[in-house]
Amino acid sequence: MRIERSALSPAYGFCDPHGGKADLSRVGSRAALIVGCADPVGRLFVLHAWAGRVTTVELMQRIEQAIERYAVKTMGVETDGLAGLWADAMRVNAALRMKRMPLISVTQPRTQEKVFRIRTTLQPVIQRGLLFLQDDQHDLRTELTSFPLHHRMDMVDALASLVRHVLPPVRHRAEERMQDDALLAYLRATGASPQYINAVARDRFAEEMRHGSRVGNGTP
Repeated sequence: MRIERSALSPAYGFCDPHGGKADLSRVGSRAALIVGCADPVGRLFVLHAWAGRVTTVELMQRIEQAIERYAVKTMGVETDGLAGLWADAMRVNAALRMKRMPLISVTQPRTQEKVFRIRTTLQPVIQRGLLFLQDDQHDLRTELTSFPLHHRMDMVDALASLVRHVLPPVRHRAEERMQDDALLAYLRATGASPQYINAVARDRFAEEMRHGSRVGNGTP
């Protein structure tokens, strides 16, 4: 089945500029960068997956290239510790060159272990069959299939952070209809004119038709 890019959400990304203290004693720290988009039922398509040990300048270049190539709407950046200064420097650098830099700072919860955070975020997505990788994303696939035993989890952690902190929540059709019904009930209760209520109902219906089959005739 082929899915047109226009049927998917804008691209969103997440970058972890370091691998975390837990990795340093074993195999060294790696930066990780994940870019993905979603469809109306919440399926996540990974467009770009990379991890490696590079200089700060090269990592900045990779982020800029990903933002431009995939027209990334929002790029989350982990800013625990000194990484916050790194993100601020990148924003200033981009502003001086008049380049778009849609970074948002993300601080991971200190009360949660990394493995627990990743598992509780990605397991529901994977169990429901909502995660899709490209054929050449071998490293990410390996980290996922061998988690948490694999000696690397940089990309898996970045993917979980993308899902947890950056991707907008999916609003399913049933939820939207409940909200529409609640809005119309509120308008009736507050004495809005029938003409205004009908106009709002038509607008909501037209919006639903524009999104199509807002995935067919039900929720996943």
